[in-house]
Amino acid sequence: MAIDPNKFIDHLVADLKPTPPLRSPEFRAAIFFSFLAVVTALTILWVHEYRPGFWTQLNEHWRLQVEIVSGIVLTLSTFYIVFASSIPGETVNRGVQLTCLASFFVFAGSLGIGFGTASPEASMLGARPFCELEVLIYGGLSMAGLFYLIRNGIIVSYSSKNLLLGFSAGLISALIMQLACMYDPLHGLLFHFIPALLLGALGWLLSDRIKLFMVRKSNVRTN
Repeated sequence: MAIDPNKFIDHLVADLKPTPPLRSPEFRAAIFFSFLAVVTALTILWVHEYRPGFWTQLNEHWRLQVEIVSGIVLTLSTFYIVFASSIPGETVNRGVQLTCLASFFVFAGSLGIGFGTASPEASMLGARPFCELEVLIYGGLSMAGLFYLIRNGIIVSYSSKNLLLGFSAGLISALIMQLACMYDPLHGLLFHFIPALLLGALGWLLSDRIKLFMVRKSNVRTN
């Protein structure tokens, strides 16, 4: 007995649900950065108050402003590159790539200048116990949220992307911790920014496991 083609097609798609189109990489980068930054900032404040006078220091010292702003630009552009390069056929904006590279050198340079200038003055004021653990925990949770996107196929999993995502997730926590914790160039490097690099290394090390999970997940869907 022949089956009505229209009924057959209706039966095949009965369990499927329409999905909204994927937002642009720029939009997603801005949304995810804003969400993670606000949640991290509020969590750090909930655990312990910020360094007294941090806002005055930020307004008075151009080098600290450059450090924070270049770090934000570095994180945003990294998010964009990861999101854009995960879309088949999407061309990563060359200007954003150059911006990412330039912001990295500006950020690294601002950290280096901080060792030779009092910008601001090094002090134990606002010191937080186990600040490096806070950076690792908050950055790790942010990285886990981004890896959830990988799990759901929104971001394709590659070693370089996981490294960038881990580092940028940790950098959000590290930049906020620069304002919340005591200010000292060496302390900031060792206990705020090195943990962000460790999260990047962790993302890279987990790449094979994430790829294996994605393969298994796709096999389950097709079976």
